[in-house]
Amino acid sequence: MKKVTPSAAAHLARYLEDGELSQLDLHHLVLAGLPTAQVAQLLSAFKSIPKSELLAVLGVSERTLQRRKALTLPPAVSGAVLDMGGILRTAVSVLGSMEEAEHWLAQPAVAFRGHRPIELLATRQGTQLVRSQLTCMEHGVYV
Repeated sequence: MKKVTPSAAAHLARYLEDGELSQLDLHHLVLAGLPTAQVAQLLSAFKSIPKSELLAVLGVSERTLQRRKALTLPPAVSGAVLDMGGILRTAVSVLGSMEEAEHWLAQPAVAFRGHRPIELLATRQGTQLVRSQLTCMEHGVYV
């Protein structure tokens, strides 16, 4: 288990705010493990989707987060956190507000055969589907 470095926390915050990290930087950040405290920060952005559901999507339990408070997360969870943060940032940009983004993520969508976008974030493939749909919406193409 690795201790959190200040630079890892700063890199993650920069990515979640403005997406200004290269794919290679993100790769290294995920391999090094994200700070557990940053997960709490991401989850606190959501007001209407229950924390338990968000944690299930990320593949981590509340207890694990509590145990690893000053440590980093494993790469699989770190990748899921980055994906969720990126999707949230894009959804806010496309839809105009955090409230609208969260509403869209929580509602069943025809494009996903009735599944809710937030549910799809549990896998890489589902995350890619959600990302693609947001790109289509950004360009005015609705499926």
